Amino acid sequence: MPIRHLVRASRSSCFPYLLIVAEDGSSVTVDQVTQSRDANEHRLVSGAVEIIAGRDARVRFVETQDWGSEAYAFSTIRAKLAPGSELSASIIGLGARLSRTKLEVSLQGE
Repeated sequence: MPIRHLVRASRSSCFPYLLIVAEDGSSVTVDQVTQSRDANEHRLVSGAVEIIAGRDARVRFVETQDWGSEAYAFSTIRAKLAPGSELSASIIGLGARLSRTKLEVSLQGE
């Protein structure tokens, strides 16, 4: 499932939020692209992704961040995994003056 966030306005901010819920025994692949067109525009990006994976669910998440040279990009990926579930997360960061991604995972017990 491809999802794209494109920031077009000059000197603007972007606050993308994505919630992924994979029910018990399900499988999903999500490809999120966040980018700006203006290479030299100052902008702030603060995004969040929440992933909830049910028992024996499989979640594959890929995020590509393609920012101009004057962007400040911060993101948090938070996942809650039930027993037997799997998460594969890949983050590709291109550009930005400063970029930081925080990953938090909570493994639920039996």
